[in-house]
Amino acid sequence: MEQCGSEKNGNPLSIFTDLDVESADVASEHCVISSSAFRGNVASSSEQPSGLVEDIPAKEIPICSQCGKEADQSFCEALFERSGIHGCRDMCRECKSLRLLEEYVEVDKYCYSAWFFSRKRKRLRLRREQDELMICFWPAHRSSSWKISVPVRDIIGVVFGAYTCTFKRQSNQNMPPHWAAFSLVGRHRTYDFAARDPEVVECCVRTFQKAICEKRSEMIERGRLGIPIKDLACPDLGTFDPWPLGFFLWMRLRFRLQDEASKRRLGVDHMLWIVFMKCAFLTSEERSKARFIDMAEQLHRDGTFEPGSTEMRDLSTKIQFQKDREMAIVKDRYECRVDTFLPRAPTAVLGTAQPAKQPPRLSR
Repeated sequence: MEQCGSEKNGNPLSIFTDLDVESADVASEHCVISSSAFRGNVASSSEQPSGLVEDIPAKEIPICSQCGKEADQSFCEALFERSGIHGCRDMCRECKSLRLLEEYVEVDKYCYSAWFFSRKRKRLRLRREQDELMICFWPAHRSSSWKISVPVRDIIGVVFGAYTCTFKRQSNQNMPPHWAAFSLVGRHRTYDFAARDPEVVECCVRTFQKAICEKRSEMIERGRLGIPIKDLACPDLGTFDPWPLGFFLWMRLRFRLQDEASKRRLGVDHMLWIVFMKCAFLTSEERSKARFIDMAEQLHRDGTFEPGSTEMRDLSTKIQFQKDREMAIVKDRYECRVDTFLPRAPTAVLGTAQPAKQPPRLSR
């Protein structure tokens, strides 16, 4: 069975290059996270790590043409090109997500009852039909006339991760990673999906959360005014606030770290330390390097682990060598001595140097 693929990018800051996971934006997500955040609290991005050389000059920030928020020009750019949607570059992430779902996205739908064909390719859409907001899905190889429509008022909330009973019934080969799975919790059942593209998962989770929250808030408010709301699923549960972008990215990062830590049989703090050190070693920007080193040192000071594995010791040695070399260059004390790193032929090949023989001296 085909697995949910990983993210693809050409960024040299692909921090999981050696971990069999490629990430397009995890490196940027690390920049606002400390060890205390990994244990449940998101750190403030306003704190600046020590050792920064200079500040980055402020750039002009593009504004979304729909809502006035900050535009994200690179988000979902490839998805819009494949879908043939134009004119969405100068839009924020929320407006782009809604515009993409109004067209459709391709996902894998998982079935609870089926065993052999438990995963099928579907097209997922969010659209208003007859004054009712609907979540629609249909087979990817058929037209939209085969669609199944679920009213948003029948959905209670969204679960990010493969946690429902449907996912628990899947085999290990068919099980999607947590960062690629999400479920819509309905009145009597769940609708379970997974996507190979992390941007599609973000669009679905955050947009559905917002749509469900707005619909439930509207109907609950109508109930307070005396209008019956018998069509609303579980009104006693109230509404669930949609996640902000930072919290969603943090949850996705935690899922990735937990998966890799379990594969390597390491603690989560160990895995996060490796990620920070690899980011610092791979980046060429001094500001980012100082930030990653500062977070790794903070994690080491606050954590209860020692970098005892061979990989950790190698990374620590490389980072320390880079820091010492930069300080020596600044103080004008650095000597390259490249001759110590050049390969040398073994003595057996060259032979030992023999002194030149002197001609015999004739006696008189």
